[in-house]
Amino acid sequence: MNQKITTQQIKESAKRNDIRSIESFLKDDLRNCSDFVQGQPEDEFLYKVNLCSSEQVEYVKNQDELGLYFISRSIGSEKIDFRDIKNIELSNPGNSKLIDVKIYTTDNNDEDYLHELKIARWEWELNRGEDSYYDFIKDEGLFVQGQSIDVKNGGVKLKNNSTSPSTILLRGSFSPSGGKFSVEGPNLKVFIDGNVDLKNNHKLNDVELYVKGDISFSNNTTFSGSVYSSGKITRIPAGVDYYENYPVEIPVSSVPVIQEDQWFIDKGYSNSLIGLSTGSRVVVEQNKVIINSNSLENIVIVNKTGDISISGDSFSGVVYAPNGSVKISENLEFKGVIIAEEQVMIEAQSEMIFENISTYLSEEDYPFKNG
Repeated sequence: MNQKITTQQIKESAKRNDIRSIESFLKDDLRNCSDFVQGQPEDEFLYKVNLCSSEQVEYVKNQDELGLYFISRSIGSEKIDFRDIKNIELSNPGNSKLIDVKIYTTDNNDEDYLHELKIARWEWELNRGEDSYYDFIKDEGLFVQGQSIDVKNGGVKLKNNSTSPSTILLRGSFSPSGGKFSVEGPNLKVFIDGNVDLKNNHKLNDVELYVKGDISFSNNTTFSGSVYSSGKITRIPAGVDYYENYPVEIPVSSVPVIQEDQWFIDKGYSNSLIGLSTGSRVVVEQNKVIINSNSLENIVIVNKTGDISISGDSFSGVVYAPNGSVKISENLEFKGVIIAEEQVMIEAQSEMIFENISTYLSEEDYPFKNG
């Protein structure tokens, strides 16, 4: 009797190990793939997974000498057999990022058993280390880049009014200290390299949120879209697609390097803030720049060494503080792009609206270097 129990326990342990192992391989393969192809009846493979590294993984359905089916995984010359896995099925209906996985095996009584899971595929085209910052800022629609965003006294909106992609990149944790804010898509991605703690009744609508850390929502936060966290998620709002322990990568890790002094001279930049008007291009080297904008449009402001603060009724253009912070004062409507080394502060009742950098500058006129 004891021998039978021991044998059964060994079989069960081997089966659990096969399930865990093939699940782990599928997660690694599918999270980092460009696509996968289901084999046709004439093909030798069941599924072929095309990895972003240009390698291919094949999952094959085999039959042993007893006529029993099992799955194997091959990459190059390496092959692993999963003798207790009878079949797998992969599908991603209506969502290219989320893959439904079915793993077929048997239970302890040798009855058919189905193990199901969902694997969120990393959008590999966003993590393009071999491509340039110029490509990223245009194609992914950089909106705000900074160490963090903070909100003062609430009533703040960040939104994408267009159908084009837009992206917010924060290199540190996000825990807004004051008041309510809203972030609105469509096609708005937010990447945060740190933890997120949302304490108030914030609103995030039609947003893809990628966090390299833990996320804590308040009970009053409303959210629509999808959430990807490399850690744990606390108090996720009802009805949200969310994925914990997800391999989040931040597409761009640092602020671009400013152009040389001669470049600004050749491009006709002014070094004075006096008499700003539509179309002005200004570069300065000050601890703090304060701009009072009365409907200034198509402006490019560069402060080489310090901070930039904008107040008034409206402003549109590109704000670049490679060694400082940016503040948007209360009741201001801002349209354009902000790139800052340090914090971006947005005060009460301000509205931030994304407009692609190509609205204001051609690639050869970017005040920062490619990289």
